[in-house]
Amino acid sequence: MSTYACSDLHGRLDFYDEIKKMLKPEDIVFFLGDAGDRGAHSWATIRAVLRDPQFIYIKGNHEDMLYNAVKRGNIENLYWNGGKSTFEAFELDTQIRNIKFIGDELRAKRNAASNEIGALMREKKKEEAMKIKESVVEINKQLEDYEQQEASLSQKLKEIMMTIPNIIDPSVPVGKDDSENVEIKRYLEPVVPSFEVPYHLDIIEKVNGI
Repeated sequence: MSTYACSDLHGRLDFYDEIKKMLKPEDIVFFLGDAGDRGAHSWATIRAVLRDPQFIYIKGNHEDMLYNAVKRGNIENLYWNGGKSTFEAFELDTQIRNIKFIGDELRAKRNAASNEIGALMREKKKEEAMKIKESVVEINKQLEDYEQQEASLSQKLKEIMMTIPNIIDPSVPVGKDDSENVEIKRYLEPVVPSFEVPYHLDIIEKVNGI
């Protein structure tokens, strides 16, 4: 069994899916918070991490802001820290899921009709088969409409989420670069390895992580 840690998915459900592909059934992931806000699928990502038994969900500052907004009515802080997109995502995610559900029902109906057409044609009942073909044409028109709606809503989600920047906490000092970062607390002393540390993307490529 391996134990991993990650954080800041920020609505990127595709990142969560990629992590899941890399995990073995016995692996555990400590998720260090901030599943929602900013990405295209905030609520879906929060829900996926919450329901996943392999993920130990530790609350981050964005979850804390969401809790305060829901329980204490402190909407403004969450709203301007990416929460606006989360609230909009709740509604859009519901709409998209409803459209997908209807689309799946229509596809199942179309498949059943296609099977029925095949059976009728084998029985030389061409007239009855043609009537069902007409219904399949109508189903395809409905499907096309729902698929266009889904694409439009998904694009709207993406546009909303990708325009909201990360907002720096007021306590963070302004510096020229990371050399001016302020050390708040230190645990033990950092160990400097005797070998050259590879860049993290090189490591990921070696294990086929991307």
